Amino acid sequence: MEENPNPEAQKFFDMLAIAQAPLWEGCEHHSELSASLVCLNLKFDYNMSEGCFNRMVQLMGVTMPKNNTMFCNFYQAKRSVQKLGLSCLKNDCCPNECMLYYKEISDKSITNCFFCKSDRYLTVNRREIEKKFPVKKM
Repeated sequence: MEENPNPEAQKFFDMLAIAQAPLWEGCEHHSELSASLVCLNLKFDYNMSEGCFNRMVQLMGVTMPKNNTMFCNFYQAKRSVQKLGLSCLKNDCCPNECMLYYKEISDKSITNCFFCKSDRYLTVNRREIEKKFPVKKM
């Protein structure tokens, strides 16, 4: 005897089916989910601005066949991935990749790597105001 999934599981299965649907009829290589993941990965790997990302995906959408399901901005791409419980976190890390500042170690008072002692922050003076920026993020 076959049972229907509970409402929460059914909602997940429905979102998964939508995310796996092809970008346009006849597209065999990419779904909305795969396109979202690839584009978001490019954005974070190359530190792309949100405006640049939006223009890039708008161009991609215009060059695809009519009736495509390509998202048209960063917000929609991020939302399509988050619906499935997948999200992206950026954490500070050591410039030499010895250490990740995460959970208990994410406290901003920790300013040096425990292993190589390199600085976590780069100090920049802007308009006579001193600001600290992480040297590297992951």
